[in-house]
Amino acid sequence: MKILFVCTGNICRSPSAEALLRYKTVEHNLNHFAVDSAAIMGYHIGDPPDPRAIECGKEYGVDMSTLKARKVNPQDFDNFDIIFAMDQGHFQSLNQICPDKHKHKITLFHQHVNGIQKDVADPYYGTISDFKYMMKELDSALNALIQKHT
Repeated sequence: MKILFVCTGNICRSPSAEALLRYKTVEHNLNHFAVDSAAIMGYHIGDPPDPRAIECGKEYGVDMSTLKARKVNPQDFDNFDIIFAMDQGHFQSLNQICPDKHKHKITLFHQHVNGIQKDVADPYYGTISDFKYMMKELDSALNALIQKHT
């Protein structure tokens, strides 16, 4: 299963989800997951994740310092089985640029995992505690995702 996580700049939510799921797949020997992340906007292309995300990732044993932000490209819609939007805005943006034949792949992350209409909290304009909350939220949801797909 090829999974793409998408957020605004690919420096907070989506790379955190990518790195945490990669870690969990290795930890649980789940070879059937392939994971990546991307941005809706090109603000941070080539940049590493936000330093606060990197710091919080370390608390989970995750090193995301080598990840680099990238923007969603047309090939992503062909290459991924599930494209997770981190919030409603990302969901709408993805649906605007996605070819009709692939729109079924786009889903709101919490809708797919938990069956609830909820955004992943955006920590960017917050403090380190907002990043810690995001990581805790992602950790719990990713555990549910793994259970759902194993």
